[in-house]
Amino acid sequence: MAQKTGSMEYGTAGDQDRSPALAGVTYRLGDPRTVRQIFLTINDRVGPAGRQPFEVFITTAEARQFGWLAALARVISALLRRGVDPAPLARELAEIRDPVGGRHAPDGRWIPSLAAEIGLCLEQHLRRCRTSAAASSVRQAG
Repeated sequence: MAQKTGSMEYGTAGDQDRSPALAGVTYRLGDPRTVRQIFLTINDRVGPAGRQPFEVFITTAEARQFGWLAALARVISALLRRGVDPAPLARELAEIRDPVGGRHAPDGRWIPSLAAEIGLCLEQHLRRCRTSAAASSVRQAG
């Protein structure tokens, strides 16, 4: 069953073919003072409804984190390619608490885990996609 979120419709297609080129944004995650950074790349399909996340890649030189980050990226990408609305997934990830730690972001917010930071980043990206789609529809109407 299709779900509509903002101007994007999810759940309308099966596993979608990947275009030869996608628009993407890379975000740096984690504490910027650390040597080993983590990068989240979100690639979007751009269509009449605006930008829609299609796949994610998470890269790091941190060997202890690599396996679960690669698995998480593949699961998120598989869901996105099947047209699943990413907003509930982002919210679920954003609520994950690491009992061993967390950190304060540069803006003072508490980020309870790396998984939560990935979810928060995905939420931020979805807001940007909706804003971009809204701006595009205003330009087309004007």
